[in-house]
Amino acid sequence: MKKQLLPILILFVIGFANTVNAQNPVPNPGFENWTTGNPDGWFVNNIPGFAVPITQATPPHNGSFALKGEVVSTLGGDIVPVIASMDMNFVGFPITQAFATLSFYYKFNKVTTGIFGAFAAMYENGAGAGAAAQEFTSSVTSFTQANIPVYYSSFNPDTCIIEFVLTDTVLTTPAIGNYFIIDDVALSGLVGVQEQQAISEMSISKVQPNPVNDVSYIYYSIPQQGDIQFALYDISGKTYKTINVPMETAGKHKIELDAADIPAGFYILRMTSVSGYTTAKVQVVK
Repeated sequence: MKKQLLPILILFVIGFANTVNAQNPVPNPGFENWTTGNPDGWFVNNIPGFAVPITQATPPHNGSFALKGEVVSTLGGDIVPVIASMDMNFVGFPITQAFATLSFYYKFNKVTTGIFGAFAAMYENGAGAGAAAQEFTSSVTSFTQANIPVYYSSFNPDTCIIEFVLTDTVLTTPAIGNYFIIDDVALSGLVGVQEQQAISEMSISKVQPNPVNDVSYIYYSIPQQGDIQFALYDISGKTYKTINVPMETAGKHKIELDAADIPAGFYILRMTSVSGYTTAKVQVVK
């Protein structure tokens, strides 16, 4: 009888393990699958023959490959790596629950004032529903797991975008030599209704009107006084506009976004402050 039960038990364990693995909705989470030099399921700003800031990395934390993002030099200037789990229309991957944690394994080579940042944005019907964000400011030479809590303002997210970036404490392009390596990206856990928490006070509550033709307004809030920078960049990582606000006071604010000279298309608006950073999607129409 015991011999008959053993294969059943093994099949049960295997089935349970597969169920657990299937719960992670992140596309190509271990960066095992690549096509023409780009990781499947992720947008990256590689331009073959000109700039390739995103490459395969070995040894990985697990499997055959990890992903490396580094600042590269070109004739037009230095280019930072951009990797995000979205398509060319800024649409992320589907999710069906309020995941509690964004996790991944990483290495970070810091040069001067470089910063490695990780961010996840949850959306419900196109509107912001939750976010996770953390900045890493110290070099890490061996794979280390990061676990970042996700905070929600809406309890039924349907889409997620995960982004990894390199920034700089002085709000300039990070120096050559800064790079990160990431592997095994996952969303896990379930936030119960009784555990729901409001998003941090640092947020872009809305951009209105959006889509924008000429002029729009950014509505935002920060928890503490400090310098603010807004950067509007396209899906290739090219920056089209920056707005600097020195020593903004804590609280809710509104600022004008002049898009009259910006071509039609989809953009990411990033707000950076002493509290970290957050992003929002913007569409420009003409």
